[in-house]
Amino acid sequence: MRQSGRRGLTAVAAVVVVATAAASEPSERVAAHGQAEPRYRERISVTLDQRVVRVVDRRGRPVLGLGVDDFEVRAGGQPVTVAAVDWVSAAGGAAAGSGAPGGGAARRLVLWIQADLNAVRIKGHLRMLPVIRELLEELPPAVEAAVLSFDSRLKLWSGFTSDHRSLAGLIESAVRFGSQPPAGAGGGPLAARLAALDASQQFNAEDAMLATARALGGFDGEKELVVLGWGIGRTGPGSPGAGPAYRRAERALLAASVSVFVLDVTDAGAHSLEAGLRRLADRTGGTYDKTHSYARQATRRLLRTLEGHYLLSLDRGDREPPAGGYRIQLRDGVAGRLLADAG
Repeated sequence: MRQSGRRGLTAVAAVVVVATAAASEPSERVAAHGQAEPRYRERISVTLDQRVVRVVDRRGRPVLGLGVDDFEVRAGGQPVTVAAVDWVSAAGGAAAGSGAPGGGAARRLVLWIQADLNAVRIKGHLRMLPVIRELLEELPPAVEAAVLSFDSRLKLWSGFTSDHRSLAGLIESAVRFGSQPPAGAGGGPLAARLAALDASQQFNAEDAMLATARALGGFDGEKELVVLGWGIGRTGPGSPGAGPAYRRAERALLAASVSVFVLDVTDAGAHSLEAGLRRLADRTGGTYDKTHSYARQATRRLLRTLEGHYLLSLDRGDREPPAGGYRIQLRDGVAGRLLADAG
């Protein structure tokens, strides 16, 4: 049995072996009290955990044709058997001949816009508008997209839709600090989940990201968060984004199986707030890219990366799920960059 989805989902197969002792006489197969002797059964359970990974080249293009021998997986320092590897295309389902679910849960993408009044950020957003229009036009119809923004609070501009072109005008409004979604915008299940979380009361980026992750956790299937932003977390000593609010958001994204892909709109070659964005992308199996010089190239690279993913089925036998998650690597000699979450 294979279940669609991503993190923590399992498929369990049980093999029952029946063993009966042979006897030379029929009477020997009957116990002293006149009833048949019990048969002995042995149950062998095989539990498959499924993980989504991407393998891309320098230009963001998927590396195709990989199989079970191309991945090395460990849990708690012990090797884990890769039972199957399936390629799943964003255009609609699994590759021909694979066992991956092709018509299961929808694939969902959220455009998360971090608006700001700072000139170096507004300039970056305006530069990205025509490029984002191209991204929307090239998204496969099988992908359902939504738009959220954060300035002084979290706002929903559109729930999930396959009408991608209808989102372009909403994004243009969302990049303006203080603008409001039109009346009636953003209905459907995503709006209901955000309302239940009272997400409009989130007044910093970390809490807004946390609310977004928790809302997306209620949806099945592959979930991708494309952040057009300029920074999250705090600067200073310690790890990037160190702080309880940032860590809560990161844990929620991992728990919800959301991959974060960052297009940094800051009009600068480097800045102090990029570390938190980089970490979120790295920890969730996504990517980080700057747009200040090559906005179109960065977006094209992202589109190629989103063309599909591998679904790894990992055999953990009858053991409990590893507390520290799985450590997934490409084997020596396999070319490409592996994108996998930290869970």
